[in-house]
Amino acid sequence: MRKEKLDELKKKIKLVTPVEIPKPADWPEELDKPFISSESHFFGIGKKVIKRDKLLKGGKAGNAVNVIAITEDNNIALIVQPRCFTDNLVGVEIPAGYIDNEETPEEAAKRELSEETGMVATSLNYLTWSYQDIGAGGTKVHTFLATGCKKVTEKHLDPDEIIQNFECTFEEALELVNLGYIKDLSSKLALTLAKEYIKKDED
Repeated sequence: MRKEKLDELKKKIKLVTPVEIPKPADWPEELDKPFISSESHFFGIGKKVIKRDKLLKGGKAGNAVNVIAITEDNNIALIVQPRCFTDNLVGVEIPAGYIDNEETPEEAAKRELSEETGMVATSLNYLTWSYQDIGAGGTKVHTFLATGCKKVTEKHLDPDEIIQNFECTFEEALELVNLGYIKDLSSKLALTLAKEYIKKDED
């Protein structure tokens, strides 16, 4: 990993590192609704009855997308954002988000890429899907490889999103996994699958 890129990443991590504080008195009401909830379900297996709680986010068990974004310069576009309940409070990840109502996974991937990086891709390839948390719901995460990505606009985030953008080579992104900067399973899986896809495409 180039020292200057690692130094750049450390600065971006510092910019988004959160500090827990008491709830502000003027906190907006529209942002005060709980995002995570659950609903109980009962299942019979033979004579046995089991209860399972299904995790809901924003009142629904919606599916999601994540995107390996390769730029025209052959770099990978990563995002750095607060992840307040992780060990170091910050996540270094690939662009991702939930699929809106009436959206296809492909449409959601393009939208999330634009919202979080300001980029559009010349090609979008479907890699796989996987369950987000098989023990607490059926949410599927659809993974895409976007190539030829070019910035055409500024990113446009949700009111409570804070994101720093970071680019490095694909090999450096794999190094960030080994160095412990990229820790979420979705990003790790996507990077592995994208590496295999790119290798097959080059052969």
